[in-house]
This record gives sequence, C-alpha cells and structure tokens, in this order.
Amino acid sequence: MPDQTVNTAQLFKAIHTALRSWNNPVIPKADPLAALQITQRKVSRLTQWPDRVVTHQAVQQVILDGLAELRRKEQENAELLNLRFIERKTILQVAHRLHLSPDQINRRQRTAITQLTEILLAREEALREQRSAHIFSRLPPQTCTHLLGRYQSLETLHHQLLQAAPPWVLALVGMGGIGKTALAHTLVRQLVPLFHFHDIAWLYEAQQGCVNPGSNTETSPQALIDRLIARAMPNPMAESGQFNALRLALKGRPHLIVVDGLAGKADHEAVFSQLLELAEPSKFLVTCRHWPPAHLPVFSLPLGELSRDDAALLLQQHAKSTGKDDLAEVLAEHAHQVYQVVGGNPAALKLVAALSGTFSPLRVLKSLRYGHEGKVERLYRHIYQRDWLSLGSAARELLQAMASLSVAPIQPEKLQAINGVESSQIDAAIQELVSRSLLEVCGPVASPAYHLPQLTKTFLNTKLAEQLMQPTL
Repeated sequence: MPDQTVNTAQLFKAIHTALRSWNNPVIPKADPLAALQITQRKVSRLTQWPDRVVTHQAVQQVILDGLAELRRKEQENAELLNLRFIERKTILQVAHRLHLSPDQINRRQRTAITQLTEILLAREEALREQRSAHIFSRLPPQTCTHLLGRYQSLETLHHQLLQAAPPWVLALVGMGGIGKTALAHTLVRQLVPLFHFHDIAWLYEAQQGCVNPGSNTETSPQALIDRLIARAMPNPMAESGQFNALRLALKGRPHLIVVDGLAGKADHEAVFSQLLELAEPSKFLVTCRHWPPAHLPVFSLPLGELSRDDAALLLQQHAKSTGKDDLAEVLAEHAHQVYQVVGGNPAALKLVAALSGTFSPLRVLKSLRYGHEGKVERLYRHIYQRDWLSLGSAARELLQAMASLSVAPIQPEKLQAINGVESSQIDAAIQELVSRSLLEVCGPVASPAYHLPQLTKTFLNTKLAEQLMQPTL
C-alpha cells in the first residue's frame, strides 16, 4: 500500500486478504496493512522492536476494533464477517445461520467489508491528521514559503532520505544565510504527510551553540545526545539507561532527526561518528557550515549561491510578500547592481529588500559595502565572524589576496604565485576555506578552480572586516 495516501480500493483488498488468512498459521512476510498508522500505533504499544509476529497481531487487533465499531452500526454484517473469517464458517453454514441464501451472503459480505473499510479509513485519516499536526507543531516556524533555485537539491535529498539504504547520515553544507534551514524545513514538510518515518525530530543547534557569533562554543557530541534524548525520549528514566533507550528506539524503527546549525568544527568527527552509530534504519539530516570529515560515510550536499535570475526573483518576491508591489518594481530595476554586491546569498538579498522599503536600494548597497549600518553589521557578523576568528593565518591571507583580485575563478598555481608561498601551504589554506564554505570550487575535477562568493568579497572590503582582522579581536 502506498504510504503517502490511502487508496480505498487497495485498502478493501488488503482487509479482505487479512480476513481470508486470519487463521493461517503461516504469517505473511509483508502484511499490506502493516504500513497503516493505526497498525503502527498498536505495534508501538506492544514493543519497540517490532517483528512479523507482533505486526501480525497488531493488524488483527486493528480489524477486531473495526469489527467492534461495525457491530454497533450494522450488527448483522459484523456477525457475518465474524462467522465467515474469524470462525472460518463456509458460505453455506453462514447462510443457514443467518437464514439467507448463499448469493445474499456473498453480496452482504462485500457490503460488510466495504463498511469495515470505511471505518478503518476514517480512523486512519484521523490519526494521520493528528500525527501530522503533532510533528508540525514541533518544527520551527516556516520562514520561506517559496523556495527558489533549490529544486534539484530538494529532489536529491528527498530521494536519499526515502531510501531504506545508505546514506544514513546526510549533511547540507553552506555558508551562513545561504538557505540551508529553509531547504531542510521545506523538505521535512514534504516528508511529514508520507509517514515514511515513525517520527521526525528537529534539533536547532544554532540556539544551543552561541548567540554571540564571536563565541567559540562548539556542539559537543554529549550535549547533542542529551538534547536528542530530551526530544525523542519524553518518558523519564535513569540516566544510565537513556542512551541505550535512545539507540533502541532509533534502531527499532526509522526516525528522521534534523540537526540544524551544527556549530563549530573541532568536534565534527566525534559528532558525525556518534550520529552514524545511532543511525540505520533512522536517518540524520545535518545543516552545517563545515564539511564533515571526508573519511566518514556521510552524504554531503553543498548549497551555493542563487543564480542571478533567482536572486532577482527573490528580491521581488520578498517585497511583494510585504505588500510593496512598487518596491518590487524598483528592486527589479536594480537587481543587477544588488547581485554585484551581495551575490546570491538569500539572507543578504532579503535584507536588501527589507531595508529598501525605508532607504533607496543604492544607499542600502553602500551600507553593505562599508558594513556600518546596524542590520548590515549584524548580518556580516552572523555569517562571517565565528569562522574568521578561527581561521589560520594562511587562510586569512589567501582570502585577503583573493578579495583584491578582479579575475575569478582562479587556479591554485596562480594563487601560489601571487602569495609566494609553498604549494602545501596554499593547499592547506584552500582546504580550510572550502571546508568552511568561504571558498567555492568550480571547474572540472581534474583541474579545479576557486572563487569567492560575491557577498564574501564585498564583506572583505568593508571596515568591519578590517576591524575583525585586528589581532585584539
């Protein structure tokens, strides 16, 4: 049975099959009613580790509950199904018992199964609505209603998450403000009505990491596990048994855990290793600025800037969403200039659209170039300050050198010639910047080249960047 919707005809067929095999000592390998939420709820009350026997028991209990409701509405039809399938009476025996002809029994049997189907369908739809509402209530507020330029990434993640196979841990990687959370949120909202996962939990690590972007607070494996236990294991238990209970729950049934805004880089290997231990059949989707360690089996998807056309659409869309159609027209005229300054960073584009409601777009762009205006400075600090403070000297020097270049993209050999350092130093600096999403890779794999996102380049030429470069900061 499909898990995204319940088809009445298929449900009728599945119920009929379950009734006919009611007393069969051989338990079916795949019960078509097992995927129903009403069945899964029964299973949950029986065990955390469902098997075919438990699932079969749950299916039969669901049918018996449906028959009990049918008996209150159509007692004779419920009795007919009980005699035919539970007590295994022949059609002739049932006809004699109910004083009906065999033809009448056949017709009444079909009617009774149809009525039972309607009862179970109503229960299933009510439970699905209830469970969807519960999961949605635990998600962060939706801030993006129209996802632009991310459909291929969305489709890729959707496909990977619905596979009952590796990868078990996926990472959505990109610089701050690039739209990782918006993409993850849209994806989860698509997955909830499919009921592919037993449950979905969202851990917003950016709240737990640092409110001050200049802080070096990391997401530690233990802190992450503690929050996951608090979210996924609501029933209190001894501390010593919490991790094992969490592991049993995630190993027993497929869950989806979103770890949004994984902070820092120092503990990345430990955090991802811990998630891999908890995964399968459950899956983890992590949004982060730094790439996971390459030797771990983590599916990593980079999220880059929006295209010029999508950036222009986002500017106009954001203005129209606030009821400012005239502003949308003005922003459309200045879209090229905006893109030259901020590139395709959605957070920066939305800031430009918001500030342009008060100031002219050209004045807003000037603020972005200098980095002094309050909201602009907060944006820059949010995106860059933490990573800038933790960069090595070689990586900082490479960023500064690239910000002054007019040619892009550029190959490492040319960067080495400009900086006058050894190739090993350039390679290490490039690796550090790419891992932090401050430098983007382009070109063929055999001869890659590198370029700065436009917003990064604009930031590096601001006075705020000059302040951050001071050793005292």
